[in-house]
Amino acid sequence: MRVVWRVVLRGAAVACLALASSACGLFDAPPPLPTAVPANVNILVNAGFEAGPEPWVASSGADFQSAPVVISDVAPHGGKHALELKLAGGGAEGDTQAGVVTQATNPHEFPEFVSGFYRVDDWQPRAQFRYLYVSVTVAGGDFPGGARFHELRILVGAPTEPPLLPNLTFAFLRRDPPVLHHWTYFGFPLKTTFQSHFAYLPPHWDAIYITVGVRSDLSDASRTSGSADVVFDDLYAGTQADNPNRPPDP
Repeated sequence: MRVVWRVVLRGAAVACLALASSACGLFDAPPPLPTAVPANVNILVNAGFEAGPEPWVASSGADFQSAPVVISDVAPHGGKHALELKLAGGGAEGDTQAGVVTQATNPHEFPEFVSGFYRVDDWQPRAQFRYLYVSVTVAGGDFPGGARFHELRILVGAPTEPPLLPNLTFAFLRRDPPVLHHWTYFGFPLKTTFQSHFAYLPPHWDAIYITVGVRSDLSDASRTSGSADVVFDDLYAGTQADNPNRPPDP
């Protein structure tokens, strides 16, 4: 009886081994290949400003003229350089002053998340609306109404919402004045916020612009518009899961 069971067990083992190697192919299968990882998940080029200003460009509007892009090497967040935006003050009543830098991108997917760091070394808000911001602007996209551009602007330092402009909407990171002389991390869900504010997410576009800036609007008649010095570094736009700026878990 003991011999019979040995034969049966041996036969079963041989049968299982044959089944595994021939029918299932478990032992003859090649090893799995490593999963491909994109070389650069950040859709922004020169996001840390280490290669100079390009492809970032100064952006001007109908109501302001932005200064040229300035790269600073004074206490950057990472690497050796950062982007510096200044407002000199001295504007007249109702003047708009702004330092704005933008980069045009054309990603396959709408950027889900934006993050980075800012430092404020001067903040003398004498204008009714003074804020620093990061924004996403979609060019094209077949929006209802047919407007060419739609911008979501994410604000720091404006206690109330600035005057609205056509196809421009605001969201707030914080309403309090920024902390001085300190690198502050920011992260924001671009995709879901853009879709909720415009009730539409375009399936395609001509370009998507990622912008950072500082701005003063509507100064008091009795005072100048004040001054500001804001530095940005290590910017990111892409998927939230790939955000390289995530602070460590507590």
